[in-house]
Amino acid sequence: MPIDAATLRRALADTGLLVVVEDHWAEGGIGDAVLEGLTSNGSQVSGRVVKIAVTEMPGSGSPEELREWAGISAAKIEQRVRALLR
Repeated sequence: MPIDAATLRRALADTGLLVVVEDHWAEGGIGDAVLEGLTSNGSQVSGRVVKIAVTEMPGSGSPEELREWAGISAAKIEQRVRALLR
């Protein structure tokens, strides 16, 4: 599915912050596709793009436990975004 670069540029211009959450490694994921889409036409962009993703090899656990451990549960995402907005 292609990235809607125009909408992403508008959102970044309106808010100054885009947060992309990955349920796997950040490298080569949706966050990279967002960054590529933002810059694909060579236009200047201003603001922050933050990728929240798995950063360590997970162990065993339920999906909920693993999302919490990796920092990508709803509560952890909310905490991170609130901290970014301060």
